[in-house]
Amino acid sequence: MISLNCKKTTTGLTAHLALVRGMKALAELVGTTLGPQGRHVMLAHRAGLAPHVSKDGVEVARHLSLPDSEEELGVRLLRNAAVAVSESFGDGTSTATVFTADLAVRALKLIGAGADTLEVRRGLGLAAYAALVALNDMARRADRGMLTAVAQTAANGDRRVADLLVEAFERVGAEGTIEVEMGNSVEDVLEVAQGSYFDTVPLVTALLPPTGQVEFARPLILFHCDAIETADEILPALELARSSRRPLLILADSVGIDVETLLVRNQNEGTLAVAVVRAPMYGDTRREALLDLTSKFGGTAFGREGFVEFALRSLGSLSEGDLGQADEAILEADGVTLRGAGNNPSALEDRIALVRAELDRGDVSVGDSPSAKLDYIEKRKERLKLLAAGSAKLHIGGPTDVEIKTRLPLAENAHRALLAAAKSGVLPGGGVAMIRAAEKVQQEMGRLEGDVASGASIFLQSLDTPIRWIARNAGLRPDEVLARTLANESDFYGLNAMTGRYGDLAEDGVLDALDMVTDVIRVAVSVVGSMLGVGALVTRASPKPAPERFKGTERVHDKLMREGGFDE
Repeated sequence: MISLNCKKTTTGLTAHLALVRGMKALAELVGTTLGPQGRHVMLAHRAGLAPHVSKDGVEVARHLSLPDSEEELGVRLLRNAAVAVSESFGDGTSTATVFTADLAVRALKLIGAGADTLEVRRGLGLAAYAALVALNDMARRADRGMLTAVAQTAANGDRRVADLLVEAFERVGAEGTIEVEMGNSVEDVLEVAQGSYFDTVPLVTALLPPTGQVEFARPLILFHCDAIETADEILPALELARSSRRPLLILADSVGIDVETLLVRNQNEGTLAVAVVRAPMYGDTRREALLDLTSKFGGTAFGREGFVEFALRSLGSLSEGDLGQADEAILEADGVTLRGAGNNPSALEDRIALVRAELDRGDVSVGDSPSAKLDYIEKRKERLKLLAAGSAKLHIGGPTDVEIKTRLPLAENAHRALLAAAKSGVLPGGGVAMIRAAEKVQQEMGRLEGDVASGASIFLQSLDTPIRWIARNAGLRPDEVLARTLANESDFYGLNAMTGRYGDLAEDGVLDALDMVTDVIRVAVSVVGSMLGVGALVTRASPKPAPERFKGTERVHDKLMREGGFDE
């Protein structure tokens, strides 16, 4: 161990030991919450206020901070990876934590006994790949009951939230969008809008009736990103709508006084039904949003800045094919709903795939700014609402703001878990899928030799860690639970820790999303592989303890603690 310029450097096996101690500390804490009979953890408030009791593995993991700076690195390494599982799939943080920590301990013992690091890592990779194949073969397509069960588990047993989320999913479809947000009533409220909805305001209120609501049947739609300033620009669109005897909906940034006068005169003479609203979103996002809409409803997106192929064309040369078409348009005081796609379905599918890829990939140009990343994600979600067949909002209610804020993250977890299960399928829950996978690939891994075989062996041994924790938390003997489960040949046979009975876990609703379980395995192999590749640790020599009363919010305090903001 070397101390230089207030920095402490630790190398070799000692560095690995420090990391593993931190991982074990996190696993011992989070493991107590695993399963339906898991215990609660009392968490001290950072600012010295009343303590908080939680059974949420994510929340518990985020509160742990160790005084030893080297062990704290192990905590952070495992916590960040495990929490990412829950952020993606709504569940799995506790499972990933205990499984990874156990695998890290076993791997360190091998390396300490003289095994080759690269060979051990190769064995981990081979066993993990074989287990992933076995899990994919084991998975079942999720029906309504299975989706409800997965969502209810992620929502910490809240059946009302699970039922509403499944209802929303069924009504908007796999390509629809579902948002979960705070409500303002005691009850949970689900709102579903069929079609493409976007927030907007009318630009010419004189065209609207006193109610402020208009419904157009089979309207033509003019998409324009910028201002339409002169009457000459709008005349071709008006003539096309008049000749086809169809109403016209205009989306633009603004309209000039001459345009407004012309439209109102046409309305008063009864020659044409027309409405003008502001185009959705702003700036560059508006341009992309209009291209999204044209992929669904046809037509051309016009503008003055040359952002699309036809942008330099004058509106005076507009033809009928440049106008979009919908089956119905509903205009309200604060938004518009368009129903019935009027374009080639393949163009819409390609556009949806593009936006989803942007959402999954993220934008490296925004850097590490949390607000910029959040803004990037929110804009893509809004664009998906335009492209989807429908959208839903689930407003989480409760008698107090405290209860609503407590239920909101659980409902968000349930939403992510439901989507993962619907996309990938389901596996037996309660840790059963992992031990079934280990059993299926045992013979295949037996053909390996040397340190590669040792690496594969410890991986398969660690796969029973989650079910052992679940059994212990339920007051049962892990070895007996394992033996009784594996004695039955059905993949979905196992222990329902909530009732203490064995049976078909699909019927009991004890299920996990395939994507969640496979991500847990990937996280474990990645974290342990990274740990084994570490040759040295560099930390601050004397970390400064956090102040007893931090003058700020708990969220800011937690962020500073995670990033070493209170270190000297």
